[in-house]
Amino acid sequence: MAMFWGIAGVSVGVFIASQLAWPALNFDLPWTSFGRLRPLHTSAVIFAFGGNVLIATSFYVVQKTCRTRLAGDLAPWFVVVGYNFFILIAGTGYLFGATQSKEYAEPAWYADLWLTIVWVTYLIVFLATLVKRKEPHIFVANWFYLAFIVTIAVLHLGNNPALPVSVFGSKS
Repeated sequence: MAMFWGIAGVSVGVFIASQLAWPALNFDLPWTSFGRLRPLHTSAVIFAFGGNVLIATSFYVVQKTCRTRLAGDLAPWFVVVGYNFFILIAGTGYLFGATQSKEYAEPAWYADLWLTIVWVTYLIVFLATLVKRKEPHIFVANWFYLAFIVTIAVLHLGNNPALPVSVFGSKS
């Protein structure tokens, strides 16, 4: 998925750069405007590509350094599939104009809520894997991954408090 999102993000970036170079590429369709595609590009490259890489490497490294399988049977799959579903609903929200208008914290409340559920599950899977480890000490790489997971959680929760105006709308 990281490769898919990386290619998608770079492709959108090339297109919006082309829009700046050749104004004829600015179509009358609102979802092809620079203002809606730029957050799609940055989120695809940073969060979709980078997030999937970090989740994949953290899951791989914690298993190898702890000499045990990931905790939970379905929870790790929920994290991977749920995170990519978050990317999908956030990205489609950008195209339809549903954002919070915050730099790097643009997803609407419904996407933020879903990400919170996925990210807490991710933290639980990672911590439970560390608890059931067969290796007597915790490798420093796992401390760094744990710091990354907790830091993103704090940034996400601190930057995205929202009270929805309607359950059926994207505004908060």
